Amino acid sequence: MSHRTEGKPPPTAPERDCTPPPSRDDLLELARARFRVDGLFEMRELADALGVSRATVYRWAGNRELLLGEVLWDLTGRTLAWARDQARGDGAPYLVEVFERFVVAVDESAPLRRFLLRDPELALRVLTSRHGVVQTRLVAAVRDMFRAAEERGSFRPAIDLDTLAYAAVRLGEAFVYSDVITGTDRDVRRAVDVLRLLLRGM
Repeated sequence: MSHRTEGKPPPTAPERDCTPPPSRDDLLELARARFRVDGLFEMRELADALGVSRATVYRWAGNRELLLGEVLWDLTGRTLAWARDQARGDGAPYLVEVFERFVVAVDESAPLRRFLLRDPELALRVLTSRHGVVQTRLVAAVRDMFRAAEERGSFRPAIDLDTLAYAAVRLGEAFVYSDVITGTDRDVRRAVDVLRLLLRGM
């Protein structure tokens, strides 16, 4: 004996959630967003917001210091790229203008200032350690900028580019973070003046 089903819609399978699971890219984006607002973040908070375990967050990021390094490098790299786009001319004047725009923007970064105030020891370790990604990548980016000017024939460095790039980055750090490092007032314009004299001497 058959059952009549006329007039009734056929059974349908339950809808599947097509949202992809969280990934490392989602973690980085969330960490960047939290940093822009608070100047810091906690790994547990990121895990809870993404709906994953803390073990997963640590597997993706390594640890909070490494994740902070990636977030700060993203901010730093974007700022340097903006400074390069805004600067005009070529040779030493162009390089000095890039440096000036960059250090002023970093000095005026509200999220970075909040980070430095909330945890100065951690901030300096992440920002200025030669073992961290921020300083290492920034030195490499500055060296590439100097090399490009040299290859265009508009800049003739008197010392090797590795040393010059490292010196420029450390110069910026010394003045931008002087209030945290030595307790003295910040004066990024002095850093620009010193770099201008350094490059003109070449």
